[in-house]
Amino acid sequence: MLLLNVVRFVEEHQPNIVECELIDASGRSHLFIEKSAIVSDTEFWPTSAYPCPGSVACEVEEELQDPTGNLLLRVNTARPWSVESTMGETVFVVKASQVTR
Repeated sequence: MLLLNVVRFVEEHQPNIVECELIDASGRSHLFIEKSAIVSDTEFWPTSAYPCPGSVACEVEEELQDPTGNLLLRVNTARPWSVESTMGETVFVVKASQVTR
C-alpha cells in the first residue's frame, strides 16, 4: 500500500469523494480525487479533520537508490484498482518508508 494524506472532502457520494496528496521522493506533490473507500476504512465528511492518513493499493515495479544511498521504490497505482493522479499519472518514485508491504 502506498501511504498518502487525505487532505479534503470533495463531494458527498456513496462512498464520499475525497482529495488525497502524495509527496514523491523528489518532493513533488501529486493529487488524487478518489472514493473514500479506496483510500481508507474511515468515512470522511466535510466536518472531518484534515489531513488524515490514507493509502492506495499499488504494485512495486523497481527498487532504486537515491544519490545518498536511500532506498526508493518505483510504484504503479494502475494496478490493481486503476487509481491515477489528477494529471493522469500512475507511476511514482517514492521513499521506501511510504510503502507498506
